[in-house]
Amino acid sequence: PLDERGIISTAMGIALADALSIPLAGDPYPLPPAGLQTDPQAYAAFIKEAVGRRFDRQAAVQAENSGKALVEGARRDLRPFLDLNLSGWGTGGKEGSFGYGDWVFRSGSVGLTYEKLLGNNSAGGILEAQRSALRRTQIDSADLERVIALRIIQLSESLKVAADRLRSSQ
Repeated sequence: PLDERGIISTAMGIALADALSIPLAGDPYPLPPAGLQTDPQAYAAFIKEAVGRRFDRQAAVQAENSGKALVEGARRDLRPFLDLNLSGWGTGGKEGSFGYGDWVFRSGSVGLTYEKLLGNNSAGGILEAQRSALRRTQIDSADLERVIALRIIQLSESLKVAADRLRSSQ
């Protein structure tokens, strides 16, 4: 038969071997550490570390970087295009000869192509769409960083209040 700890551990999905570590409802609360203090000046360091460690924030930064690359690619599609074409045709004076002195060049051509798209609305629209997506990604990333910072401050203050209440209830 299971005792109270065994029933609780089974319901929580904890191995029965670890059931002795589960506090019961009638057990006293553990005392907070004597030196527990929250320093609002230390929040900035906690926030910086938390922002750097969070995988969702790292993914948001990578999404920003890929958005910047997409904007740059769309911007390059609007640039003018310059192409140089060279070609020549010739015949050899002697069979099996690869020396340049034995070749007779009959014709050749040189071409220069400059392409400037006027009113390329499709490429301009793609560029604006990529810029818009980048701005949206940057806003989401900044909002995520703000939420992380607020949660750290809230949790730190909540821990401080809970420790103070526990001390006063003793």
